[in-house]
Amino acid sequence: MATSELRLAMFPRLAFGHFIPFLHLLNNLAERGYKVSYLLPKGALPKLQQLNHRPEFIHFFRLVILHVGLLPPSAETASDVPFPLHELLASAIYGQTLRSSCDHSDQEPETPATQLEEKWDKWLNKFQPDSGVYYVFGSQITQQNEQFQEMVLGFELSGFPFLVALTPPEG
Repeated sequence: MATSELRLAMFPRLAFGHFIPFLHLLNNLAERGYKVSYLLPKGALPKLQQLNHRPEFIHFFRLVILHVGLLPPSAETASDVPFPLHELLASAIYGQTLRSSCDHSDQEPETPATQLEEKWDKWLNKFQPDSGVYYVFGSQITQQNEQFQEMVLGFELSGFPFLVALTPPEG
């Protein structure tokens, strides 16, 4: 496998429902020779290291999330705070209030691929490298129907195959 010169950085929404699918995608990208930096909160790292099938290509970077307002000091993911504080957690992250420091994983697990992973791998291999769009909105963002239609139309007009994971739109 040839190593790509392209370097990627992935920063998911801080919820385990996003971490794991992102890591599955990163494993597929690593199989194709891409080097990826994956930004995660400290508490998520030990839970995800065994799912990193290509640590020579996927490097974990630890995020340190700063305390903001009523956010509990130990809050790192959506599961650490009640739903009404999710926006505060998002503002702590996306409001330029985070620092990162490196935390590399040197463990390569011996986890067999599941049938679902094999199915996705077979589907992904139908496309040429760099020829598609994968976008994850997650379960905590709900769009209005008009926003959803506009977004999907934009993906269609791009001419690339696309896969979008999201909560059904309102309206």
